[in-house]
Amino acid sequence: MKIFIGLNIRYLCKVKKLSQKDFGSLFGLTYSNVSSYVNERAFPGYDITIKICDYFDLALDDFVRKPLNSQQLSQARMVSRVEEPVSEYVKPSVYEDLLSEKERTIRTMEETLSVYREMFERSKQEAKG
Repeated sequence: MKIFIGLNIRYLCKVKKLSQKDFGSLFGLTYSNVSSYVNERAFPGYDITIKICDYFDLALDDFVRKPLNSQQLSQARMVSRVEEPVSEYVKPSVYEDLLSEKERTIRTMEETLSVYREMFERSKQEAKG
């Protein structure tokens, strides 16, 4: 499976008119760190990846597994955080749909995390040998 982190960082820098140095400073990274991500010599840690996604309001799965486009950046991401019915006027079927969407989102995030863990383990093994 193709990982698009480097390509997406390059895209974010271009669209947001940020140098790699400026991009890095947003997340406590050096130019060298960002350059290695953009050139796919390394991947950012999970914590940095989450910070990037939060900062640019991106879904983690989109950032890691899909090439970004301008439409994704202009749309606000809304993740349903429904714990209980919003109010009496919410029909049970709507509430069930929201819960199903939440479950799908959680499953997607778990799959993405699994892929990320595999990437991390692979890069650790490559660094050793």
